[in-house]
Amino acid sequence: MKCLVCGKPIIFNDKCYRCSFGRPKTYCSDHCRDFTKYFNAMVKHLDQIELDDEHKRKIRGDISRVGNSLKFPTIVDFSTKRP
Repeated sequence: MKCLVCGKPIIFNDKCYRCSFGRPKTYCSDHCRDFTKYFNAMVKHLDQIELDDEHKRKIRGDISRVGNSLKFPTIVDFSTKRP
């Protein structure tokens, strides 16, 4: 199985995935599990706050700033040459 947040494979203590008991793991680490927990809490509480337009723009800017902080690989080859 792969982590629902980052896509890394989930490592189990035992070798047999089907032999484990209980609910299967869906996250590879505590960080990924906490990200989902806090993101869902933010969405839930944000719906309950009555905001005016100025503060909606401020929160939207803060969320965009967090999204823009994600780094993507910059190595992209747009050439048409074949190796």
